[in-house]
Amino acid sequence: MKKKAILVLTIVLSAVFVLAGCTSQAGSGGKKGELEALYAKNFSIEYLDDGVILVVDGKDRQTLLVPDGAKTPTGYDDAQVINGKPEKLFIGSTTHSSYLRALGDDTFDKVVGVSTYDVGKGQIEQIDSRMAAGKIKFMGKNSALDYEALVSAGVDLAFISYTDYDTVGPKLQELGIPFIVDSSGLETTVLGRMEYTKLFAAFLGKETEANTQIDNAAKHLEEIKKSVAGLEKPPVVGGYIYDGQVLVRGGGSYMADIYNIVGADYVYKDFETSDPGNSYVTYEDFYARGTTAKYFFYEPMGKKVFANTGEIFESASLVAELPAVTAGNVWAFQPNWFQSVDKLDDIVADYAAIVHPDAFKDHQITYMYKVPVQ
Repeated sequence: MKKKAILVLTIVLSAVFVLAGCTSQAGSGGKKGELEALYAKNFSIEYLDDGVILVVDGKDRQTLLVPDGAKTPTGYDDAQVINGKPEKLFIGSTTHSSYLRALGDDTFDKVVGVSTYDVGKGQIEQIDSRMAAGKIKFMGKNSALDYEALVSAGVDLAFISYTDYDTVGPKLQELGIPFIVDSSGLETTVLGRMEYTKLFAAFLGKETEANTQIDNAAKHLEEIKKSVAGLEKPPVVGGYIYDGQVLVRGGGSYMADIYNIVGADYVYKDFETSDPGNSYVTYEDFYARGTTAKYFFYEPMGKKVFANTGEIFESASLVAELPAVTAGNVWAFQPNWFQSVDKLDDIVADYAAIVHPDAFKDHQITYMYKVPVQ
């Protein structure tokens, strides 16, 4: 009898461990099939009872996504409530379309409106083709949105950037249009910025796609790190010339993380280390720091492709004298760079291939191009 009791206990314990192992195999964190922000610092996802999902967005706003037929949980008096899955989306940033792309082409069938760019001016084929067919409407720039168009289109969920929260957010709230604030631009790591795919996935039932994407990206970045381990770290500088100054990413930005991953020595790594955003510096400061840099990464936004370095540095002759410029080591973003956040790990691979060409001889650089010297 004693042996039988021990055998039963052993079986029960084994079953418990097996079940525990199954629930811990969550792909990208949390329980299997659920979403969890493992790298991002500015949003969170929590699964409550009865299939209700609690999302905290980039402005610390709570949103309850309540399945059809389920009851709204108590204790969340300030939370925005969305019943059922949204069917008509508005996306207010160029990066949002890339997050949706990672979730599958069918996701774009739910998009009815965009801002920032009109027909044929974006870099996401799934958006452009639907705009050309009249399925997605340009609803104006965020500074002057056509709110009547949003209401007429029946938008039941809008995604907006943290930079537009103060101007766009109150109007959406006044109209009763639920919205989510994306603060991916304030993340400090590559994976943190990429992980906002999960924020979008939570409202669209695309958990598997989002978890798979981030898992694959994490593996890819680890492979890059291994490939550059032990290699010499070439000094690099990056920035964008604007209004008589240079806009640079600080040491606390996800761009600084890119340089760290690829084994490059970013000359602004010790600058604004607690700030994940941009800062302006003078031409003189930029030149003083940049004189040691072997590579210059130019970070423009928009569709402009520069024919030569003269077009970039026409108003910044001092910057044009940097050794990286005169040696022909200026690399600029392709127009699709900022609409490829879902492929940021591939962009990191481009950086690695540029600064360590011998270690990535077979890599085809896609998201940047070398600017000819004038």
